[in-house]
Amino acid sequence: MRVLENLLSNAAEAMPVGGVVSVNARHGDGEVVISVSDSGVGMPDEAIDNIFTPLYTTKAKGVGLGLSFCKRAVEAP
Repeated sequence: MRVLENLLSNAAEAMPVGGVVSVNARHGDGEVVISVSDSGVGMPDEAIDNIFTPLYTTKAKGVGLGLSFCKRAVEAP
């Protein structure tokens, strides 16, 4: 649940003047796949290369733990 909260929060912050956030889920091959997307402005290549690095942030008041937590939580056995 915390992973989804982090992803939705990031999506909302990527669209400060509004936009669309989409959440999709599908089930197959014994797993559930959930995707979150938004109509925000996107990220520069440098950010995309580093978004899962702990303490990396592009936000003025960010800590840089949200997406690294999401990655670790999703990949945990």
